[in-house]
Amino acid sequence: MRQVTVAATQMACGPDAPANIARAEKLVRAAAAQGAQIILIQELFESLYFCQDQIHAFFDLAKPLEENAAVKHFAPIAKELGVVLPISVFERAGQSFFNTIVIPVSYTHLDVYKRQPQGGTANKNDSLDTESLTGSYLWHQMFGVTEAYTNITGNADSGLYNSGTSNANGKPNTDSFTTELDYYPFNTDGPKFFPWVNAKFFVENTIYPTFNGLAHNYEMCIRDSRYSARRRCVCLWHRRRCR
Repeated sequence: MRQVTVAATQMACGPDAPANIARAEKLVRAAAAQGAQIILIQELFESLYFCQDQIHAFFDLAKPLEENAAVKHFAPIAKELGVVLPISVFERAGQSFFNTIVIPVSYTHLDVYKRQPQGGTANKNDSLDTESLTGSYLWHQMFGVTEAYTNITGNADSGLYNSGTSNANGKPNTDSFTTELDYYPFNTDGPKFFPWVNAKFFVENTIYPTFNGLAHNYEMCIRDSRYSARRRCVCLWHRRRCR
């Protein structure tokens, strides 16, 4: 069995990106000299860590991968040392932002893995509005039916609703129709062994004619969203009745 030595580095970062990169290089070289084959530098080490707060000014730190100083700096170092060196960078791709992991395979080829960072919006301000309409009917205090319609609309934001998802137009717009069928077996009186207990058995089904801005070709395949985003559930609800 082959043994692999992994090292993880940790350092204090400041606002000076070149100084942070130089400090990280010293740690990488020290780890490689001690036999490390995979070396992990801490997340977003080029600057002070900013993901705790959603402040729009931080998006100015994002750069395209081809312009990122850390990627340019560490790709040849990974090749020189013969190590696997994942680099965490804040990437801007068009109007989308990613917390990206770059693994230099060679000087000219990079393996790239992206995930959406906290507060990854493309706009300074977004709006999201929800409207709902619900109607219920109960027959003989035992059989019930509920119909509900929900409409969600908002402005397009490629950072929130597009990056890393199947949403092709960057909009949150969603319509849903929900049907619920209810049965109350003990609505007039509880069971003999627990007369203070009430219960409801119900079946619920939700269909989305529009989901995340799309009605057709959802998830990049030729099908309607109502078949891709459907929710069904069978549940039991109970409560203790006060005497």
